[in-house]
Amino acid sequence: MKPLRMLACCLGSLWAGVVLADDTLDKLLEAVRVEASADGQRHAQREQEFRSRRNEQAKLLRQAEKAVDEAESRVKKQREELSKLAETITERKAELQERSGDLQGVAAALRDAATSALEQFSSSLVSLDDPERLSRIRALTQVSDVPGPEDLEALWLALQEEATALGHIRSLRLPVAGADGEVDAQDLRRYGGFALRNADGAYLHWRGGGAVPEVIARQPKPGLAERATGMHADGLIIDPTRGMLLGLQESRPGLRERVAQGGVIGFIILGLGALGLLLGFVQLLYLTLVGGRVSRQLKQPELPRKDNPLGRVLAVQADFAGRDFSSLELAADEAVMRELPKLERLQDTVRLLAGVAPLLGLLGTVTGMIETFQAITLFGTGDPKLMAGGISQALMTTVLGLVVAVPLLFLHSLIVARSRSIVQRLDQQSAGLLAGLSEAREARA
Repeated sequence: MKPLRMLACCLGSLWAGVVLADDTLDKLLEAVRVEASADGQRHAQREQEFRSRRNEQAKLLRQAEKAVDEAESRVKKQREELSKLAETITERKAELQERSGDLQGVAAALRDAATSALEQFSSSLVSLDDPERLSRIRALTQVSDVPGPEDLEALWLALQEEATALGHIRSLRLPVAGADGEVDAQDLRRYGGFALRNADGAYLHWRGGGAVPEVIARQPKPGLAERATGMHADGLIIDPTRGMLLGLQESRPGLRERVAQGGVIGFIILGLGALGLLLGFVQLLYLTLVGGRVSRQLKQPELPRKDNPLGRVLAVQADFAGRDFSSLELAADEAVMRELPKLERLQDTVRLLAGVAPLLGLLGTVTGMIETFQAITLFGTGDPKLMAGGISQALMTTVLGLVVAVPLLFLHSLIVARSRSIVQRLDQQSAGLLAGLSEAREARA
C-alpha cells in the first residue's frame, strides 16, 4: 500500500508540475512529504494498537478457555448430581406409591361413605334444617386425590349431626304445598327424621331435593283404641322408613277404588253376593221363626196348631186317627214331605251363588291378564303403570269372588243345619206318635 501511494503521489506531482508553475512544486513536494509522514505515524499507531489488542484477545481467549473448562467441570459434576437426584426421586416415588396405597383406599372409602350419606340425607327430614349440607356432602363424593383430615372430619361431623338431630323435635317455618297445589309458608314441627306435621296436626311428605313439603292428601286413620273409645289421643305416627309408608298411604286406594278396579265383573260378583246374602238371611230368619214355633208346639203336642210344620203334621195324624195304621203312616209321611219344600227352599240358590262367585272371579282374572298382555304387546314392559289396570282387575275379581263365596258357604251351611234340625224334629215326632198309636191299638186288641 505504501509504495503505491508514493507512486501515486509522484505521478500526481509530475502531473501537477507540468500544469502548475515551478514555484508551486516545492510546496507540493513539501505537502506530499508531510502527508507521507502523517500516514506513517498513523500506520505505526494502528499497528501498535493491533498488537496490543491481539495480546488482550489472547488473554481473553485464555480466560474464556479456562471458563469453558470450569463450566464443563461444573456441568459434569451437576450431571452426576442430577443422575443421583433422579435415582433418589425414583426411589422416593416408589416409596410414596407404596405408602399412599392405603390412602387411596381411604379416598375410595370416603367417596363410598359420602355417596351413601348423600342418598340418605337427600330424603331425610333433617335436611330441611340445613339444605346446604347436601352440597357439602356432594363435594366429598368428588374427592379424587388423597383426602385430607378436614374431609374426613366434615363427613364425620355430618353423620354425627344427622344422628343427633334424629332424636330432637324442632319447629320450622317452610313453604308447604297444600292439597290444592298452592304453596304458602307454614309453621311445621319435625319429629326427628320420622314425621313432619303442620299446626293443624296434618302429616306432610317431603320428596327430597329442591321440592317443598306436601300435605298428604289421605291422612292416616286413627288407631284402633281411638276408634273403639271415640276419644282423640294426641299421639304420633312414626314412619321408620323416612316417609315411604306415609307416601304409600297417600297412594293407597280406598274400598270403593279397590272395588272399581274389579271392573264390570267385580260389580256382578258383588251383586250376586248381595242377592245370595239377602236370600240366605231371609230363609234363615224364616227357619228361626219356624224353629221357635216348633219348640213351642213340642211343649203342647196334644193341641196342634196350623202356624208351624209340626202342628200341621200332628193335625193330619189326628184326622186319620180312626183309620188303619198304614193309611195313617202314609198320611204322616205325606204331611212331612209337604213341609220339606218350605224348609229347604233357597238352599240350592245360595249354594249356586257361592259356587258361581269364584268362577266369575276366575273369569275376571283371565280377562285382566288378557288386558295386561295386550298392553305389553302395544307398549312393551318399559312402564309398569300401563299394565297395572289389567293386573288390578285380575287380582281384585279373584278377591271379590272369594270374599263373596266364603260367607255364602257359611250361610248355606247354617241354613242347611237349621232346616235339617227342624225336619229331624218332624220325623222324630211323627215316628213317636205313630209308635204310640200302634202300641195303643195293640193294647186294646
